[in-house]
Amino acid sequence: MYEAPARLIPTSSPVFKAWYDCSLGTCYAESLTALPGSWTVQGTAALGSYQRTSVRHYGSTYYFFGALVGNDTHIDVLTSLTGTSFSLAQANILTTGTSGQWDDAAISTSVVYFDGTTWHMLYSGSSATTPWQAGYATASSATGPWTKYASNPVITTAIGPGGESAGGTSQYIDGSGNIWIWSQSSVSGDMPTDIYRYTSPDWIHWT
Repeated sequence: MYEAPARLIPTSSPVFKAWYDCSLGTCYAESLTALPGSWTVQGTAALGSYQRTSVRHYGSTYYFFGALVGNDTHIDVLTSLTGTSFSLAQANILTTGTSGQWDDAAISTSVVYFDGTTWHMLYSGSSATTPWQAGYATASSATGPWTKYASNPVITTAIGPGGESAGGTSQYIDGSGNIWIWSQSSVSGDMPTDIYRYTSPDWIHWT
């Protein structure tokens, strides 16, 4: 994220802000350039018990969507006015599917976007028999209720050129309203080895 104000660097200019998984949970850092070696890291974790981070800033509020460390059964949303310390706003906004569904074993990394009316989420899910794939959910409020798309998953193992899992998405909306995402995938098994790029006009149909 590139914006002002800075929280760690003494400057009035916009800075690059990053929330990332670390040994403490979710850590926070800032940089003026985003180049290697230029980052100032906050000494304490922004969130000590959460990982699989997606942070969005709308109005005066930062929204954090993440999973508890070691518990990939649900996604919570937390909020902050500073982006450096968060409080739980709503637990379990999204949970694993019922037995036999494609996401009945785990749900994890999410990417979230608010278009002014609807909150959109892509999230990673897996079952005992399928590797990570990407599902879609919507809500009118960040705290829910969230509704999973009935025909999930929207990005499956068959889309990637030789990939056998899809998840860990990162998203960008271009000037024409098209959604672009970068998703980790794998040549074999369910551990990430590659990054694929997809695009969609509606969050549902991806190429």
